[in-house]
Amino acid sequence: MARLFYNLLPLLILIMSTALAQKTTHNASYTLRPVSSQSPPDSIQVAFLKGTVSTIDQRIKIKVQKKMPDHSFTFVIPGDQPISAWYMVLYYPNSVIHETQIYYSAPLDKIEILVSRMPNTSETASKISLQFSGKGAIKYTINEALEKIIEETQNLKLNRDISTFGTDRSKGKENSLEFYSSTEFSKYINDLYEDCKSGSKKIQDTLRKYEGQLGDSITQFYSTEKNGPDEIFDRSIEGLIRGCNFDPAIQKIADFYFSKTDSLNIAVINKWFIYGPVYRAMKLQKSMIHLLLKRAGKGYDFKDLYSEIRLTKNTALRDIMLTTFFVDERFSRHVSDFSKRDSCLVDALNLIKTSDLNRILEKELRFTPGYAMTNFSFPDTSGNQVNLHSMKGKVFIMDFYFLGCAGCSALSQQYEREVYPEFIDNPNFKVLSISCDNDRKHWMKAIKSGIYTHSRSINLSTGGFNHPLIKKYGINIFPWVILVDADGTVISYIVQSMSSDILKKLIKKALSNTKSS
Repeated sequence: MARLFYNLLPLLILIMSTALAQKTTHNASYTLRPVSSQSPPDSIQVAFLKGTVSTIDQRIKIKVQKKMPDHSFTFVIPGDQPISAWYMVLYYPNSVIHETQIYYSAPLDKIEILVSRMPNTSETASKISLQFSGKGAIKYTINEALEKIIEETQNLKLNRDISTFGTDRSKGKENSLEFYSSTEFSKYINDLYEDCKSGSKKIQDTLRKYEGQLGDSITQFYSTEKNGPDEIFDRSIEGLIRGCNFDPAIQKIADFYFSKTDSLNIAVINKWFIYGPVYRAMKLQKSMIHLLLKRAGKGYDFKDLYSEIRLTKNTALRDIMLTTFFVDERFSRHVSDFSKRDSCLVDALNLIKTSDLNRILEKELRFTPGYAMTNFSFPDTSGNQVNLHSMKGKVFIMDFYFLGCAGCSALSQQYEREVYPEFIDNPNFKVLSISCDNDRKHWMKAIKSGIYTHSRSINLSTGGFNHPLIKKYGINIFPWVILVDADGTVISYIVQSMSSDILKKLIKKALSNTKSS
């Protein structure tokens, strides 16, 4: 028996080595070069989305340095998914940065990318063009063609907006109920729908034309993932509702939308849709807009939209949408009451059986009301450490931001005007403004600007995005704000769409409890 084993051992090693090599070569490989007449980027960053929820901690980023002497860049996308979304950021001299659209790799792709900067444009406003060749290149070429159709549809929409409303919509026709009853408005929304319908048809016609080269699976995946005109129609209707103050007009828009939207939907017939970040977001946005229209443009409770999403018939899609709803604040922008968020979170954890999604949701539990805040320690501008113990007896806000984050500065200034004046003189209330920049110069610049922090904030730094607290809480969307009571217990995670009035009520209640204790 021993002799037989030793005789078979080389064969076993060969089989295992072959299996390992095959697994490794399933990766998609890429080589990027500039056209011969142009200089290359200084470096590129590749980001690919792993899994089925597009949070930052699911986004793997790779910085790629150029090889000499041919100035090429090589990188791989793991082949452990049937399709993987990715994009590139190209860094050129003089701080010129180009971010590409999203592309989709498949295992075993072997792609050559030729990059050129478009002529007749300024250094800072230049555009780039990418040409793809090699095994699997047809996917990328068709992706570019579909994006052009989406861009054309968007430009038609923008031109119709300008011709109908002018350049300053805040002072125009939308303030008149008569306008919404006019034939001009009826023509506007009907033309908008027809443009989107035409764009959607062009996309499906293009996919049918190249189906033989793309294959069934990619064609079916693109048919839903790249149906951008449907998203344009939804976003346009949402914009109309948000800008309208007349209930009869809102009802007219809602009736039109519900009579047309199904004709833009594409039936899902491919399980790969779970790897499509655009389609997943589009379906969640559609649920949000449906509820907004049902409520005549008024806000709704967190549980209302949660229940709407929960009705999704496709279980895999439902679970992804529910998980994304908890972690991506964009989809709670019309929520006016978050009081039932945590009961919905418990329900989702019981409902969803996928372990990867459950792990994401379990992170949300860590900053639900009543949970002890994790101990932290951050240096202030003088190098002194501020930790949870030093904040004992204080009600405090932790506001995480980074330089260049528009949402961070907007929320900080909102609180500066509407929240902090009422509490900033109270010795039992503090604001911790916490920079996530890894460069101290950026931190100092943000403080000096006065738009990210309050004048009496305690200014702290994580030293970058790899701080243990950021990883533990899965902080992946900024600004990230949490309110903690005097005992170090979480009061509430503050989403951007939470009104200042709700936040002030929470602070008042916490401060009153501090006095009574």
